Amino acid sequence: MDSMLGRQGGAEDPEAVLEAQSPIRSGVLWNISGQLLSRVGGLLFGLVLARILDPESFGLFGLANSLILIGLAFSDVGVGQALIQRQRDLKENASAAFFMNLLAVSLFALAMVAISGSVADFYGEAVVAPLLITMAVAFFARGAVAVHESWLKKTMSFRRLQLCNLASVAVYGVTAVALAIAGAGPWALAIGALASALVYATSVAILSHMPLSMHLYRDRWRGLFAFGGVLFLATIVWVLVTNGDNLAVGKLLGPAALGMYVVAYNFGAVPTITIGGAVAQVLYPVFARAQDDLDEIVRLSNKAVRALALVTMPVAVVALFIARDLFVAVLGEQWRAAAAPFQVFLVMFLAFMFVAPFLVVYLAVNKPVINLMFALGTAPFLVLAIAVGYPYGILGVAVGVSTMMSAHNLAHVVVASRLLGARVSSTLLQILPAAAASAAALFVGGLLFLLSPSAFRSIMAAVIVIPVAAVTLRLGFRPAWDEGMTELRLLLRRRTAKGSSLPTEEGRSR
Repeated sequence: MDSMLGRQGGAEDPEAVLEAQSPIRSGVLWNISGQLLSRVGGLLFGLVLARILDPESFGLFGLANSLILIGLAFSDVGVGQALIQRQRDLKENASAAFFMNLLAVSLFALAMVAISGSVADFYGEAVVAPLLITMAVAFFARGAVAVHESWLKKTMSFRRLQLCNLASVAVYGVTAVALAIAGAGPWALAIGALASALVYATSVAILSHMPLSMHLYRDRWRGLFAFGGVLFLATIVWVLVTNGDNLAVGKLLGPAALGMYVVAYNFGAVPTITIGGAVAQVLYPVFARAQDDLDEIVRLSNKAVRALALVTMPVAVVALFIARDLFVAVLGEQWRAAAAPFQVFLVMFLAFMFVAPFLVVYLAVNKPVINLMFALGTAPFLVLAIAVGYPYGILGVAVGVSTMMSAHNLAHVVVASRLLGARVSSTLLQILPAAAASAAALFVGGLLFLLSPSAFRSIMAAVIVIPVAAVTLRLGFRPAWDEGMTELRLLLRRRTAKGSSLPTEEGRSR
């Protein structure tokens, strides 16, 4: 990304450009590489667990965990995001945000313990009650350091954050697999999650170096909640929306079907969480610093959209051909019913990953109410998607939810563009090279898939996708190709620079 921290007139010295970019570039690299490693590790552990445990074990754990995922809305009541957005009085705001968050996390954890028995009765599964209590403890541990986590993001200390994340994934995997082998069933997943949360909370608290005092600074609470409160409400609604399908599938189709659905969704969402989420986390503090310069935010977001689309859209075409067969080959026949939903989620998440930068624009320019409006507007469409899809099983729900989310993502493009004063058509043009290259690849790969008599036609079609996309981009969209190659060279050059492959964050974190 060229000169993300400012523009220089005339010819630019490559070394100067590289230095100006380094905080953002290193943040992106650390965040994506760290999340990629943690997701790959989680994926490998997940594959092992899927081989050992049956779908019902995943479903029973999912019934309890779905409620805890709703509790993520209470993990910082929006004040962590408000802290990132604030640029003054950081010690006072950090302390106030921490105590506000700690109160909210404690109340939610206690509420989950109180209703655990009723939840178990609702689903008719007694084991859900102790599982929910265990997950409530894990939620409290992880949620208590949500503001510390926000501080690491604010100071662009993504290296430390990802080291904590990697440690927690390793602890989860080792613990869960060992207990699964011992025959612990859903408890392997719950205790693994608890151990992971404890390690993550401890390491984040130690490494964040967040300025914190024992003073509550209650005079700051109102100001933080003025920003964070709206975001908090939006998060509550949005978490209900994004987990409503789990609750509905568990109640209407049963724990085994929920286990299939959860595994399909979780594996399908890996690219978005790993790449799109990592980019959004880095861009938010950058956008917040440039909140008075909308032109700069437009420039940066357009560049991120182009890069994400170029990476993910062709891969979505590959997934269209091979994801289903690959899923069954890796997890085994017992998960065949989850293969088609997995393919639907994976293709949808990949195709729309370019929306990720827009999701933090509203926060950066102090318009969190837009998040609330989006969440409220999406909720009825989710209910409709589930109602239409569930008679057709988990595949029907997956198609309905994916269709709803696709429309939701396109709406983000429209609203964010207008908020920034940019034309929607100009924003959509950013993805034109990637869309055209992917369409050409889909056409050629589809012909090969339809005409080839080989049993390996899906693999053959997928193999041809990336070369066709690259040739189309090189011949038809030379500027986009040159920009991508320049970015790649800069990234490789940074990794091979003298000293460490990535700059340290010691100075920026204090």
